[in-house]
Amino acid sequence: MKEQIPMTYAYYQEHKDDLLKITTQENQTVWICSVCGYVYYGETLPNGFRCPACGVGKDVFERK
Repeated sequence: MKEQIPMTYAYYQEHKDDLLKITTQENQTVWICSVCGYVYYGETLPNGFRCPACGVGKDVFERK
């Protein structure tokens, strides 16, 4: 079995737009945390939503 190399954070930051195109379905709204890069899928962010990875509020998420 071939051992795979894990994706680095630097690689993710450099290629995240291309990676999102691969993982999302057409007409699906994606919200990305501008602090840590966490991705949330849904039309809107729920009231009181906080990033589960870094804890920031929904005001720092960018819609893609």
